[in-house]
Amino acid sequence: MLNSEALLAAACEQTGLSDFGDPAFREGLDVLVGALNSEAKLTEAGSGRVGASIIATLANRLKVDCWPTSAVLDDMQKRAAGN
Repeated sequence: MLNSEALLAAACEQTGLSDFGDPAFREGLDVLVGALNSEAKLTEAGSGRVGASIIATLANRLKVDCWPTSAVLDDMQKRAAGN
């Protein structure tokens, strides 16, 4: 069975990051995981594949959330150009 907390922890372990940003997404994650566990009738292999996909998506969220803002990128580019 899939577990929201375990999926979040796996994404954190995979990336070394832990700030998912606004926690509002967690309610949707819990609904998705609950539906997958109770309605999807996944095989063990299917559960593993779906879990891996969710972990990859959560890892992307972690990476995007820590990505520098455009203002930070502009400042970095100006410094690199010597301005």
